[in-house]
Amino acid sequence: MNICSLLGKNEVETVIFVDFGGFNLKFFELLKKKILKKELQNLRMIYYIPPKVWAWGKGRIKKLRKFDDVIVIFPFEKKYYDESLKKDESKGLKVEYFGNPFVDKYDFFLINWEKKYCCYLEAEGRKLRNFCQ
Repeated sequence: MNICSLLGKNEVETVIFVDFGGFNLKFFELLKKKILKKELQNLRMIYYIPPKVWAWGKGRIKKLRKFDDVIVIFPFEKKYYDESLKKDESKGLKVEYFGNPFVDKYDFFLINWEKKYCCYLEAEGRKLRNFCQ
């Protein structure tokens, strides 16, 4: 049994996509096609930790506006989306800031950037990348 069958059989009402845009945006499109073909009931679709459009470019906003809700984890992201969408309110993307314990604990604006820092960031399931200053 595939995931689409499980969603229909169990009468799931909401799907929450978490991070990993490479997979989730494709999976979202698959679900939308199934809904349009009436092979799957209508679902509420929420994206938690969407692709970082402020880093990768605004092109993905077009895809994200198809979601019912988008929940971001950095305080500046909501403002970024709101300002990007202000020019065209017909896009209708609802973005909420949820919070982030890491950001809440450390005040990044008070970091002494003269010191050396090293950060390991996952590159969406691929090899870990090392960014050092």
